Amino acid sequence: MKKEILLLLFLITGGFIAYNFIPFPEELSENYSQVNGEENEDSSTNNNVDNSSNSNLLSFDIVRISRNGDAVIAGRSKPNERIKLFDGTTKLANIVADANGEWVWTSETPLKHGTKRLFLEYIDENGKLYRSEQAIVIFLDKNKSQEPLIVKSFIKGNKNSSLLNLEPIDEGIVLDLVEYSPKGNLLLSGRSEVNSELTFFVDNEVLGTVISDEEGFWNFYSQDDITFGEFELRIDLASKNNGSFSVITPIFKEKLDKLVDASKKGSFVVQPGNSLWRIARRTMGGGVFYTEIYKNNLSQIKDPDLIFPGQIFEIPIITGKVSNEK
Repeated sequence: MKKEILLLLFLITGGFIAYNFIPFPEELSENYSQVNGEENEDSSTNNNVDNSSNSNLLSFDIVRISRNGDAVIAGRSKPNERIKLFDGTTKLANIVADANGEWVWTSETPLKHGTKRLFLEYIDENGKLYRSEQAIVIFLDKNKSQEPLIVKSFIKGNKNSSLLNLEPIDEGIVLDLVEYSPKGNLLLSGRSEVNSELTFFVDNEVLGTVISDEEGFWNFYSQDDITFGEFELRIDLASKNNGSFSVITPIFKEKLDKLVDASKKGSFVVQPGNSLWRIARRTMGGGVFYTEIYKNNLSQIKDPDLIFPGQIFEIPIITGKVSNEK
């Protein structure tokens, strides 16, 4: 019975989060989008961003957000560096790291509900602008009824994202994230028993194996790309103490390119596997603009986490340059 309960929880929470909430991290635009012509005066708009290894020195280590939006964020940079913390195009804070390169920021006022995309920047003595490879995506519930969902993603899309506010589990398997790299590789993240081997299958073909770490967290990156379509994902775990576990769930890899023309005409037809985030990413240049689609289609979207194939959404007009990721 315990295994069946774990499986049920997986299907409800893992699938709900993976397919409706989590985007694959898109590249931040060199010139950020402005929605409906609005601009923010204190924004990151420098085009001369250096993406060298110095960007890797900017990192997020701790991100704690309360239901009310109170934030405590800590990370690392070069020692004594002056860095800036951004939410999209809006600067949240100027921060100075200590002699060890460590810094902490506490919000003076709660973050507003909705989607937040945090990243870091600093300018060196030669005037070069460096932007963090990491980004933090935060989903704050308007009604404060749920704990915030906090995701650490990587802007270049070459590493797994990870959920930061998760607790280890004693037994079973939980799939937290399903993503695709720009080249079509499947990226999975989740939890299981500590130091356990997990085997991954797509339509009963073995993709590979991975060992969970000392806290039970694991990441898997497929070596081969996955073609577009609907598939059955299976994860097997041979437990050292509690027998074997197996979870099966459908996964989608949608191809939106053919539907972009419809968005240029001001509308978008929802396809199986779509989410508001993915639609916004393709049609408006960034997933963070999914709230604009939601507000523009309130009569059709009762719950932003539940959209259905065949629905036709009006896409808001955007001005300014956007990042058109492929």
